Parts: sequence; structure tokens; C-alpha cells
Amino acid sequence: MFCYNILITGNININIRNDIKNSLKEAKEINGWGRFSNTNIMLCIEGVNVNYFLLTLQQKILEIAQASISITSVAIQGYQGLYFIDGSILNAINEKNYINYFSQLINTSDRNLKLVTNEIGRNASSNPDLYKDKKLHKLFQVVPSKYIPESLLIKKAFNSSYLPYLPSFSAQLTEYTIFRKVVNSKKGFTVEGIINNKVKAINFAKALKVPVPEIYQKSIGKEEINYDLKNVVLKPMDGDSSKDVFIISNDFIQSVEKREKIDLSTMKSQVEKSPYKIWMVEQYIPGFGGEIIPYDIKLFCFYGAIKLILVIDRNSSKLRHEWLDENFKRVNTGRFNDSLFVSNFNNPAIMNIGKSLSLNVPTPFLRIDFLASENEIYFGEITPRPGHFDEFNRDVDTQLGYSFIAARARLMTDLLGGKKFEEFNKLLPVKRTPAKSKAIAKTK
Repeated sequence: MFCYNILITGNININIRNDIKNSLKEAKEINGWGRFSNTNIMLCIEGVNVNYFLLTLQQKILEIAQASISITSVAIQGYQGLYFIDGSILNAINEKNYINYFSQLINTSDRNLKLVTNEIGRNASSNPDLYKDKKLHKLFQVVPSKYIPESLLIKKAFNSSYLPYLPSFSAQLTEYTIFRKVVNSKKGFTVEGIINNKVKAINFAKALKVPVPEIYQKSIGKEEINYDLKNVVLKPMDGDSSKDVFIISNDFIQSVEKREKIDLSTMKSQVEKSPYKIWMVEQYIPGFGGEIIPYDIKLFCFYGAIKLILVIDRNSSKLRHEWLDENFKRVNTGRFNDSLFVSNFNNPAIMNIGKSLSLNVPTPFLRIDFLASENEIYFGEITPRPGHFDEFNRDVDTQLGYSFIAARARLMTDLLGGKKFEEFNKLLPVKRTPAKSKAIAKTK
């Protein structure tokens, strides 16, 4: 018994698609999956009656003048259900055996990629000219590095045309998250966990002479908040994405998260309902050109190298974004394409500040956030693992992945050279020496 990969192309209207779906549903003991669109149908099916179904299907396609069918057979796959994917995987998720479906789909892709790359590796060992083939260059660009066989990782392969394509930022951050958990289990803390603390990060920035908003209250409970303060920002100590952040000026109160003005009673009610327990009150920094909220500038810092800048404008009813490279040139990252704007942000001073901060923390990557007013840059916070880091397009993901690895190499070189990270070390937990037990003197 074989598993068949079937591709039907052409003008396939909804009646044809439904007819084939119904035929599959009515067929007994056929498993696999199918994806249907108005230009093609993809099927991967197997089962006792699959050959009879194929004969019926071929007859249907012969009756359609503007459609063609291609059928290839592979080894049995072991599917345990029949799933239809209509532009997404939601239908499969709703099926009883969706875990089996996904497991099989991943295993099949995993096995096929390994077969292809291992075969290339075997040929490369006996054919050195293969490294000059542009198709091999493309392989390095699209195949995850876990599938690159050892035989390809030789000196000839690791030249400037290959190396930038191997790493993945998403993979590096995911693996480093596991690394951090192991460190935490051994030491009880991590570098990233310490610098992620808002107050510690602010003290760290101040020690390096970086401008920071003045803090009026910190580490306070809801009942301790002084609502009489003006021209301040009230926010949770461990919040993110501007959740439950409020600007309190002399004339108005602004919800940064909802980008709307509210009254005092509404703000107090939202604070009471907030899941955050510990709060802080800091100086309010006005925005550009009379706007209420300053630009939120996020630097993607790789131990002294800044490779990506995100500018966020929170003043409109809808968030607006701009991605820039280290030269303040616009970059297509694949994210926020429906909310891009021209910020005209260009401040070389912020690059020097970001580099200085990241070089003083012993970790390969940090996202360092700033508030940008008309004439000033103020430190905001440090995030070791930004959200949605897996959503960059392939080009940006690989470029940032290489930056991550290069940062690890520079950091290791500095550590081996004896670099002390003195300002960061001041943030480390104080080691407590156990009290010595007093010996009881015995008198004779």
C-alpha cells in the first residue's frame, strides 16, 4: 500500500472542490489531508481503497477541460484521519485526531528534508565543485541549519556567501530561553532576569550617565499611589506593551494603552481592576511636535552592535510603526506592514547610548527601549526577549541570527580577556555568608 501525493491545477470552481471533498468523505478507509483553493487542490492520501478512489478522481479530472492532475507515490506515511485545510489549519484543529495530523505532517517534512540534505552532503564529499553551484547557495538560504549535514560544514562551505544564511534569530532566542532556565536553576538568577527589572535597569542606566525620567514613587501598592501628582506617568513595575500605563498632566489623563483621554475616576477604576500589584510613578516626557506621547524607540542590540530599530507612534487611534536599520534606512521586516509610517527619526546619539548599555551587560542580545521627545532621549527599559520575535521575514531572521552569533563570539572573547562588567555586577544579588555558630566555652 502506498501514500499518494496528488496535485490538481487549473480552473477549479467550488462545485468541483465540493465534489472531490464529498468523494473523499464517502470513500472508506482513506486517510491523509487535503488543501483546496480555486487554482489547485493538493492531496496526500493513503488507505485500502485509495487506488479505486484515484481511478474515480482521474475520471472526474478528464471531464474538466481546464484542469490537469499529477500523481506521485511515496512510502506509506501512517496517517490516522482525513483532514481538509481550506487556507488554514483551523479545520484540522477541530478534528478529533489533530495531534496525530500535526505530528505526522512534521515528521514527514522532517524526514524529507534530512533525506535531501544528506544526499547533497554525500555528493559534496566526492564533488568539490558542488560548492560553486548557485543552487547550493539557495539551499543554505531556505533550509533551517539543523538540516545541514556535517559533511557540508567544512571550510569551503563556511565562506562569506554561506555563513550569513545559516543562523536564525528565532531559533537563537528560543534556544537561549532554555539556556537561561538552566542558568537560573543553577544560580537562582539570570543576567537577563536582573536587567529586566525596571528599577534595576534605571539605576544601571543612571550609573552609565544615560538620561532617565525622574522617579517619584516606586515599588508601591495600589493604595499608596499619589494621584495628586501632575505631569507624571503611572505604570506597573512589571507591565509590558503599555498595558495600564497612564499619563497624568495638569489638564488631562491619557490612557497610553487605549490612546484616549479618560477622567480620574475611570483611571482609578482601571488601576483597581488591573492584575498588576506593584506600581511606579515617573516623570512625564512630552512627544514630538506637541504630541502627548513620545516616540517609543526600540533598539535591537547585539552586544555593542545595533542592527534594527523600531519606532512606534502611540498618538493615533491606531499604532503606527517604522523599521529602520543602523543607518536609519527603512527596512522591510515582514511585521506591521499594515501600519507603517514615516517617522523621520534620525538620532545618532541614541546609537551610542544603546551600544554603551549593551556592552556593559554580559549577554549577546537585549532590546533596549527609549522615549524620544523633541530634543531629548530618555532611557525606558530593557527587554531580553521581545514578543513575536518569530514573525520576521526570512531575510531579517537570518541577518539577526548571524548578529546574535557574532555577539556571542565577541562576548566570549571579552570574558576570556577578563572583562569585569563592574556596573552590572553591582546589580547582582548579595551573597550571604552563613552566620558562624558560637562555640560554647567549657570550663573545667
